[in-house]
Amino acid sequence: MNGYLHIANWDKWQSYRSDRGTPPWIKVHRKLMSNPQWAMLSDAEKGQLLSLWIVAADKNGEIPSSPTILKKICLLDKNPNINKFIELGFILSNGKQDDANMTSSGRQDDTPEERRVEKNRIDKKEKIYKKDIWNFESALAEKGVADSFIRDWMKVRKTKKATNTQTAFNRLAKEVEKSGMSWNTVIEHCCSNDWKGFKAEWVKNNNFTRKKGLVI
Repeated sequence: MNGYLHIANWDKWQSYRSDRGTPPWIKVHRKLMSNPQWAMLSDAEKGQLLSLWIVAADKNGEIPSSPTILKKICLLDKNPNINKFIELGFILSNGKQDDANMTSSGRQDDTPEERRVEKNRIDKKEKIYKKDIWNFESALAEKGVADSFIRDWMKVRKTKKATNTQTAFNRLAKEVEKSGMSWNTVIEHCCSNDWKGFKAEWVKNNNFTRKKGLVI
């Protein structure tokens, strides 16, 4: 064989940002374990194929067609079984095409890696609070707070990235009770002063003193 071969479905299953240069990694999809063609490979052939995928990352899915050359650049013990890989559809012998043999259907998430990392971080944070999320609006309404104050204060808390948990509401309830003021009055002043929470100690002669660094 002379020239180059192409890994089947490379553009579909391996995607990278073009401005990043040669990718430092390849993707190996878990669904390969249920792929009949993958199961027909020996352990050695699976290792060969993974090595070919790594080499293919240097040229966007292309690999030399010579088994001898591939043996050298992949650091293999023997020539890779190119004909078998072509027969099973892992490698294309006549150019690119949309072939489904490389893995099961369903496209990978081709979002840039840093966005996926950020998404995972956000998902993890959401899981931490999922069990503790509390309906502040309903709880405040039960305390007699006016609807307009509730809406305005929820906007303030959202802007300041305050988490509406039951724990936060319980802390708020204790501070309101300590202040001796009505819920309606407390939330009204929170809205006026752009506070995401409230402390009873801030009340002096029925006046509110602005505080910084509040966490509720």
